[in-house]
Amino acid sequence: MGYVQDLETLSKIGSRGVVEAHAKVFHLTNHSTEMLAEYMEVWDKLRMCCGVQMSKYRRNELLPQKKRDGKMKPHPICGTLDIGTVERQLMNMTLYKILHEHEYLHDMNNPSTRDNDLDGGYCVRYNRMVTKKGLTFNQRIGEQI
Repeated sequence: MGYVQDLETLSKIGSRGVVEAHAKVFHLTNHSTEMLAEYMEVWDKLRMCCGVQMSKYRRNELLPQKKRDGKMKPHPICGTLDIGTVERQLMNMTLYKILHEHEYLHDMNNPSTRDNDLDGGYCVRYNRMVTKKGLTFNQRIGEQI
């Protein structure tokens, strides 16, 4: 039996609501629940605003002017973030460090499984390459399509 989170419910309850629902199932302590909720709030920003699978709205904002879809609206939060600061904030979290210590878990910290490891500057570099080279969905830095 699998678990599917539909977008409508996720939009209503947010990442904190998802964490709290799972915390009950897995009997997490209040401390663990809070640590996970804080982590997910920051990771979610990276997921939307950085990397090969970022929001299509954010990617469109970053694309060179001639490649942009003028009908698409800007992403509601990505343009307001200092994405490098967000990346470093995540990397300084206890849960990030715990996951990063374990080879089989540390990729969970990345915005997607196709992204390179975070290093404090990955998101800034990736987003700059979207602007400079017009990287498309799932395209890595240096990868030709």
